[in-house]
Amino acid sequence: MTRLINLGMLLAIAILSAVGIAIIKAIESGFTPIFIGAARASFASAAIFLFCALSRQSIRPALERSGYMIILGAVGLATLWSMLPMGEEHISSAMATLMVAFVPFTALIVVALPPISTRVHWLGWVGLILGTSGLVLALGPHKLLRTTSELSGVAWVAGGYACFGVYCVLAEKLTQGLSPVSVAGVSIFYASVILWVLAFLFEAPLIVEPSVNDWSGLLILAVICTAIPYFLNFALAQRAGGVFVSLYAYIMPIVGIGIGYVFFQTAIAWTLLIGLPVTLLGMALVQ
Repeated sequence: MTRLINLGMLLAIAILSAVGIAIIKAIESGFTPIFIGAARASFASAAIFLFCALSRQSIRPALERSGYMIILGAVGLATLWSMLPMGEEHISSAMATLMVAFVPFTALIVVALPPISTRVHWLGWVGLILGTSGLVLALGPHKLLRTTSELSGVAWVAGGYACFGVYCVLAEKLTQGLSPVSVAGVSIFYASVILWVLAFLFEAPLIVEPSVNDWSGLLILAVICTAIPYFLNFALAQRAGGVFVSLYAYIMPIVGIGIGYVFFQTAIAWTLLIGLPVTLLGMALVQ
């Protein structure tokens, strides 16, 4: 029964994360990119703080390490949640979900470099090369070389997930002894502050006129596809360990491709069918 519950939680994390990427694609015409990230972070942190209040979990220890929380919010969350909507202006949601592979790939490189300097097994480096090659094949090199728009979209999303890979390594080092849920709430809150500043500096978020459906999608993105996966992520990490939680990255691209095919009529090219298994194999070797 415990294994079934853990598997169910893992599937929920992967599915909700993939749905979140699809929602961003659906509401991108109603909001500016950074505004989406800022509002997402604000609503999500509010939901997490409410949960902490109802469950009587204190966020004070996390606030006492605000310097670390700001670093985590800036490096991992503010970058990903601003770069993801920017990238999805140029690529499909299915293609965006493939970029999650950059999380373990980047984490591998970071832990191997000073000052961490962890010794990485040679299979990890083989997996990095294999996974990157599969990713290029899955994306379709002929498409990337043909249009700079798609290439820039891939760069934005890949850059966001690469920063999140750095965040994952830093989070393990900077949050020891803290409640995972309080860390999530406080770091997401600081990310929202950063994103609101960036939104008003580089965009004109008040000029757009989103529809009711756009606002509904944004709320679903923040609460159901952000706050809930964070809850499940940390709860599952305590139940089954971080390695098991990381397996969501293998499921998420498959779900994302299915959503793109069903709801956005995204064509499934032969390069994707070959490149996706190669990418997943590379990610497994990296793990």
